[in-house]
Amino acid sequence: MKDSSHYKVLILTNSVSGGGAEISMMNLYESLKKSGIDVNLCAINTDESRTLIDDKIVVLGRPWKAGLVETAKNLNKFRKLISKGNFTIIVANCELPELYLAFAAPRKVKHVAVEHTSRPWLGRRLLGIFIRSLLSVRKTSWVTVSTNQKSVWPFGNKPVLIRNAYLPPENEAEVSGSTLLFVGRLNSNKHPEIAAKVANDLGVSIDFYGDGPMIGSLRGEYQSEKCRFLGFVPNPWNVISKNSILVVPSEFEGDGMNVVEAALNGNPMLLADNYDLRRFNFPDHLYFKGVDSLKTKIQDAQKAGVDKYRLESKARANLGLERSITSITRQWADLFTQIDS
Repeated sequence: MKDSSHYKVLILTNSVSGGGAEISMMNLYESLKKSGIDVNLCAINTDESRTLIDDKIVVLGRPWKAGLVETAKNLNKFRKLISKGNFTIIVANCELPELYLAFAAPRKVKHVAVEHTSRPWLGRRLLGIFIRSLLSVRKTSWVTVSTNQKSVWPFGNKPVLIRNAYLPPENEAEVSGSTLLFVGRLNSNKHPEIAAKVANDLGVSIDFYGDGPMIGSLRGEYQSEKCRFLGFVPNPWNVISKNSILVVPSEFEGDGMNVVEAALNGNPMLLADNYDLRRFNFPDHLYFKGVDSLKTKIQDAQKAGVDKYRLESKARANLGLERSITSITRQWADLFTQIDS
């Protein structure tokens, strides 16, 4: 790894836990720190799911779904933090950190923004254009986690590809033996209702790991002994049976860390046949086109066994090398050295 003694990094993220983007940045932070890089992490939103014992992590405490006034106050906290931190590089992870970077980061600091989705600033496109116009003026460098992202919306900036890293589960308790499995945020673009309805129609069990705006309505309609909503679990793969089939009915995905984790954990998978999920280049039979196709494949797995829907060992090995924390950390360290030179 190249010399890193001359720069100081701040990773700005939504929270210390959450979805794949947040978990991946926390893993990267820990790995960069172990490698000897002077790195700090700042989480914008309040988060009580993790006990912080690291003096290089700051939680600004913005309430979830905060309005303009609360966000402005929180932004001022960030401005004070970086005025004292003497950071040379700030990495903004996802859209809200982009906004903080655009409005508060000093010009003398090098800026990196990380693109995690094929549809950034969805529902707030005008705000996104404004924020990314400011970032363009500031000559922000861009990183993408997806091979599909050849340029960054809306100005066509060319990003550097650095995938999210995978860390294997620390323990293997396997207490959840459901037929089907959903791991991810419970919101409309992930379509958890499709997984719940299919499980209900087929009379099979399903466990949902994740939280989000749809959890209340989903529990009201589908919760039963066979359909469990377990909320946010920090390391769900520690307790998930390797025979549970991951169902991913997402309309679109960013990096799809739930897919990577399931594949490397040895779980069978059924993925929606769309542009984002096809970039994994998995075998055709792991993809489904519509609800009827999904039902047919689940019934097939029940009759013939789930092994058909696991990723083959050679492909798993290649994916593991591609996503190793050592490789990803080295790529980030090299990028820091390049942009700080």
